[in-house]
Amino acid sequence: MDIYRKDAAVTKAMALALMRQALDLLDAVDEQTAGCHLQAAIDTLLRKLPPEAGNGPAAH
Repeated sequence: MDIYRKDAAVTKAMALALMRQALDLLDAVDEQTAGCHLQAAIDTLLRKLPPEAGNGPAAH
């Protein structure tokens, strides 16, 4: 979809939010393996996000 290509930082931030929600859901049903893989994906995304998109010290 072209709408997601216009602002990559916003799209990545949305993906991060959805992944965090999914991680909570997986934890609720004790899906540890899937949760570990999703957490790794979250960690990978956070290493690539610019500070203004929620990964900097000001966001904590």
